[in-house]
Amino acid sequence: FKTPGSILINSGTHVTGAVGETAHFTLWTDTDNNLVGDIALKGATNSDLTISTNGGKIIMGGRHDPELSWAYSNSVHAIDVRGTLDAGGGNIVMHGVSNSDNGPSQNIGIYLNDSILRTSGIGNITLYGNSNSGVNDGNSGIQAYLTGTTHQEGATIQAASGNIYMRGYNTMG
Repeated sequence: FKTPGSILINSGTHVTGAVGETAHFTLWTDTDNNLVGDIALKGATNSDLTISTNGGKIIMGGRHDPELSWAYSNSVHAIDVRGTLDAGGGNIVMHGVSNSDNGPSQNIGIYLNDSILRTSGIGNITLYGNSNSGVNDGNSGIQAYLTGTTHQEGATIQAASGNIYMRGYNTMG
């Protein structure tokens, strides 16, 4: 999906590559470079929204190249994931920056709540998150959030033999 604006994928969505075929899945926002274009995957639980690529890449980002550039938010979270992303040996890459000063806290580049990010084989998971939102409570580049005490409400990031690389920072702090 490619758009100059934002992308919202709601609960009950299940995207799977054909059996035996590799499928790449890209969410590409802010193609007009105006610093507006967040990505939200809003499952009711991590099993209510799933994306499986059978070894293909899962990419979320924006501007001129979603694999290298940021999805932008001027409201709260640039990339907000509540669901399961399974690259099946492919890479998962996310770039998100929150430019919001909208409220006192929780302006996050990449926000993971009740989420599973996983890949098998030598697939890598790479997350770059930035908050340009000041040093208020909860503003961060990446937040893997736990809202309660059960396993279903946490975030799991798993790579079998590949690497997991996460870089979160606050450029206003």
